Amino acid sequence: MLLVETWYSKFYGNVEFFTDDGVDPENGRELRKSTSTIIYKYAGKPKDSVEVEE
Repeated sequence: MLLVETWYSKFYGNVEFFTDDGVDPENGRELRKSTSTIIYKYAGKPKDSVEVEE
């Protein structure tokens, strides 16, 4: 399994994820390292755990 580190920016309630550390190009704020809680809360469940409704 390939693990990819991600960073995020939360500005006025909007969360955007990035694949490299740095600053948010839209607001100039420093990016924060993503945690599993942040990813789950704002990006949703991983694909392998999504249940299909019929």
